[in-house]
Amino acid sequence: TITFTAYWILNTGIRLFKYLKGKAVPRCRVILESGEQKVELKGLLDTGNCLRDMDTGKPVCVMEKNRFFSILEKKQQEALDKFCRMENAGEEEIRSMNPRYLPYTALGCERGLLPVITADRLEIFFEGRKISVPQPAIGLSGTSLSPYKNFEMIISPKILES
Repeated sequence: TITFTAYWILNTGIRLFKYLKGKAVPRCRVILESGEQKVELKGLLDTGNCLRDMDTGKPVCVMEKNRFFSILEKKQQEALDKFCRMENAGEEEIRSMNPRYLPYTALGCERGLLPVITADRLEIFFEGRKISVPQPAIGLSGTSLSPYKNFEMIISPKILES
């Protein structure tokens, strides 16, 4: 019976490993352009991301606000930060980004407003393909998306279809 039990445990472990391996999370490389600046990010294709921009109808990708700020000028950072905090922002500095709020619900958040901007271009490198998305809608999260920095942007798989 010990031999059978050991075999059963080992066999179950192998089957579980194969199952989980097949459930690997699809990741990709992403380049986001805004103005003259670019930033390279690690993306996560998340089938649970169903966000759609109400103004443009485009799928919304989400990234950390501070990571996006790294490609902005100081005045743009300050104005967009005020906008994200729902304070009176200097519109001139961020007008080209078309800032707006998107209502959403998520685990642990019954209702919220996500600041969304329009970047110039998003390039997604996935499974040997390069997908170029002009004028993507980018949601700016005030919190970390991945505690271990495994990814820096949550990408809606619907963007691959657009």
